[in-house]
Amino acid sequence: MQKKGNLFLLIKSLSKPEKRYFRLFTSQQESQHNYLKLFDFIQKQNEDDDQAIKTAFKDEKFIKQLHVTKIYLRDLILKALRNFHQKSSKNLLILGYLQEMEILFHKELYPQCEALVEKIIGLAESYEKFPLLIEALNWKRKLLMTTRGAGKEQENINMILKEERKILEWIGELNELWRITINIYNIFQELEGIAGTRQGYSLKNKLLDKEPDFLQGKVLYYYIRQTESYYKADPEKAYQFAENLCLLLEKLPERIKDEPKVYSTALSNQIGMLLQMKRLDYIPPLLEKAKQIPTTYGLRINSSFVVRWYVQIFNIELELLRDTKAFEKGVERIGEIKAFIEKHKQSVPLAYRLLLYYQFSYLYFMEKEFSKSLSCLNIILNENFGAERSDILSYARFLNLAIHFELGNIMVLKYAVIATKRFLKKNRKLLPFENTLLKFFSKVSVSPKSHFPELLQKLKKDLFAKAGKSEIERVLDYFDFHYWIEVRLLKNKQTH
Repeated sequence: MQKKGNLFLLIKSLSKPEKRYFRLFTSQQESQHNYLKLFDFIQKQNEDDDQAIKTAFKDEKFIKQLHVTKIYLRDLILKALRNFHQKSSKNLLILGYLQEMEILFHKELYPQCEALVEKIIGLAESYEKFPLLIEALNWKRKLLMTTRGAGKEQENINMILKEERKILEWIGELNELWRITINIYNIFQELEGIAGTRQGYSLKNKLLDKEPDFLQGKVLYYYIRQTESYYKADPEKAYQFAENLCLLLEKLPERIKDEPKVYSTALSNQIGMLLQMKRLDYIPPLLEKAKQIPTTYGLRINSSFVVRWYVQIFNIELELLRDTKAFEKGVERIGEIKAFIEKHKQSVPLAYRLLLYYQFSYLYFMEKEFSKSLSCLNIILNENFGAERSDILSYARFLNLAIHFELGNIMVLKYAVIATKRFLKKNRKLLPFENTLLKFFSKVSVSPKSHFPELLQKLKKDLFAKAGKSEIERVLDYFDFHYWIEVRLLKNKQTH
């Protein structure tokens, strides 16, 4: 059944090359011209509106059964997309070959079938498309039994069955590794707060005793071991697993091209570990390698994956500039990055839009461009980000207080403190350092400027008095309060 909006959303999702291909695909047949006219009309609409379609095409015969016409147009678009993307996806390519082989089989063109099935098996093995490989082996067995008979080909058929059993074992191993991967976060979260438990805990599973024999298994094995090391506070080991996975994948560029997300995730994890270990000098060459992924592996520049990847890289780049206190360079990058995320707004995940605008605001703040900082922050405070990144939404409130303090908006600051406290207490208990910050901003909102240095000195002393080293490091990754306080105290000293 055609649901309202399905066709509209499908057409709006098409890229320019996809639209161009669809027009060529349909223009070859006279009978498709009505569907092309409907396609062109819908792509110009701003919202799904059947009444507008009926009015525009009131004299056309197809309008009498518009819902049927829309279903046919949707199927026609999907057929064109299958053709368009077939060579860019090994899954689609192999599925296409399997369809061709079934047609050849029913036409009893068996020699052509045998040549094609070997081609399919080679592709499916190379790219570890296990379900499709099982299907291809089934066809190979069926061909042998049809053309030569089970008795004559008993040995070959037994070899095929043995191969199928091995693949099914790999599928079972893959299923189990995925189960561990999906649940590993919960396993270590349950251990949080129990002293020493995380460090002493090891995942027990025979599949983790050694690397699997196939690439998909290796990918999950490295990811599981990396995550386990991260939660056990061993970033060096976590980095080594991420690096080993990258090195493994880089030897197989065709596999990266087929599934770029696997490699990009491994590379971003590698960079993430370096950021955590503060080995900042090692990051720039990896960052450059990351930027080159779309061109190195021939990925479509405007695809959702590539847009999201660039956004992720932008975020890492800005975080690196923040950590190295290169605030001026960070501010210089904002214009280009902001233009990119606004241009590709539909493809940028909400969490990354939120994160990047926080980065913009923070960099402007540290460069003392407080009005620009507030402008970026207001996008965070005024747009509905829902439950996305509650950590960023919380620190954005404290950044907002600091901006108004710097701008001298004391009356605004007074009410902003109340709003921040209300926001934070909505879902959880306030942390000690948060209470200390709120008390500071509350006091400066009712104190003369001459008292600010004294209040800042007290804030510097009390802010993390009840926090451990790991908590302090985590907080300063979001907002380097120590650096800001020192700069503000220096400014007060120079003023006087």
